[in-house]
Amino acid sequence: MPLTNKLFCWLAPIQAAAIIGLETAIFVYVLRKVDGVFNSWSSDKGVAIYFLLLVIAAIYGVFLLVGGVMNGDTIQILGFCAFNLFAMSLGIFRYFQIKEWLFDKLMDGVFYAIRSQMIASVCVMGGVTVVYGVMSYFWYTEFGWEIYKRVGADMKIRQMYINYRALVLLLKMDFFVFAGFAVT
Repeated sequence: MPLTNKLFCWLAPIQAAAIIGLETAIFVYVLRKVDGVFNSWSSDKGVAIYFLLLVIAAIYGVFLLVGGVMNGDTIQILGFCAFNLFAMSLGIFRYFQIKEWLFDKLMDGVFYAIRSQMIASVCVMGGVTVVYGVMSYFWYTEFGWEIYKRVGADMKIRQMYINYRALVLLLKMDFFVFAGFAVT
């Protein structure tokens, strides 16, 4: 594996560590400042689920990207970029949900204390998505030759191989969706 692939494989765990650190800090701060988050079955538990989903998404993104680079699977790398966009949109949605939740509880100070960390979390995901979006083009050209070596020049076989890799990616994405629904 070329050095650039190894370096960019390390960017995913760094992103995951940054996201997990930010999300843990935000969640602990909210737990300390807001009373009764887990006292009863209420909509307050939805806040914890957003944090947990973003942490699971960060860990799962590492699995998805490293597997795609190690197997030379361009479709999985593009799936990682789409997955990162999904996680970023979840982070944006979470920002507005927590803002509304804390303002309803008249805890504006708590929101203003965690706002920068929530924005930083979304920016980290967005920045890494842009980097990997650019890198996926270069990986596409490099791994395109690997696909050619594996399946040959027959277009039907190549299309079947691409469909196979897309279905494998959908099965891998299904794991995250299952984990997300199991949490909620």
